[in-house]
Amino acid sequence: MSEPAYTDYHQIRGTSLVIYKRKNSGAFQVRMNIEGVKGYIVKSSKKKSLDEAIETAEVMYEDYRYRVRHNLDIGTFNFSSLYKRWWRDHENTLSVHRQRFIEGTARRYLLPFFGKKPTDAITDEFVAQYWDWRINYWSSDEGLEKIDKAQKSRTTKNKPYKTVLGNVAKVPAQKTLQMEQSLLRQ
Repeated sequence: MSEPAYTDYHQIRGTSLVIYKRKNSGAFQVRMNIEGVKGYIVKSSKKKSLDEAIETAEVMYEDYRYRVRHNLDIGTFNFSSLYKRWWRDHENTLSVHRQRFIEGTARRYLLPFFGKKPTDAITDEFVAQYWDWRINYWSSDEGLEKIDKAQKSRTTKNKPYKTVLGNVAKVPAQKTLQMEQSLLRQ
């Protein structure tokens, strides 16, 4: 007979809210069954004491119930996953030129800066830091390194053109920044 997958099992709100420990783990896991959500939501409480885990589980449960009641996303998205989802939904509605602009801007600036940052952690202050970083990008060590690498690159069968990045403006034009700001707002 196999051993149970988890230990220290406690029902807090019947089967709607349960906490338990996985084998070989010190922290309690929280399993929630929220009305209107298919399946269970399982999260770590990151707490080792039973009392703290119960308190954390209650807060998590109420937070998810609030999100469902108000039609908010219950998944946690980082910028990169949200961008990919947005791109998949909008790519076919855009002109070829707009697609090229968006892909280039996202690849060069948005994804490297925002990347794995959870969307609910992107504050106005963080966006202001992005604009400072973006305006100074081609004058920074990272930007200068890209220019140098591009100038030393060779053409190949798969890449029959050579990008020199020689005409990159050290400080982007105001119109460029406005277009990128428009993209970021979408």
